[in-house]
Amino acid sequence: MIKYESGSFYDKNWSEIIGTYSKKAVIPDEETALKIAITIFEGMEKSKEAQRYVPQTVFYDTDDEIWIVTFGNNSSRIALGGDCSIAMQKADGKVLRIWFGE
Repeated sequence: MIKYESGSFYDKNWSEIIGTYSKKAVIPDEETALKIAITIFEGMEKSKEAQRYVPQTVFYDTDDEIWIVTFGNNSSRIALGGDCSIAMQKADGKVLRIWFGE
């Protein structure tokens, strides 16, 4: 059984490096990037149209080591905008940006 709590966490030293995981990338591959992005996307508040979006692409920026997962309409039609992208750092999993196309 998992216990859920809320409040003010007692140990807020978020920048502490001692004991911090750093062995390998938190998001090492496209499958992991996709799983994380799906979880984030499912938890977001979205329009009715965006609620129907499905994963379309996973892009890896080799220069910055950033995964970008894009969700869009499950359609063969090409449309301008109508998508949502989530950019995440490979090293620590930090979400850098979430944006919707116009």
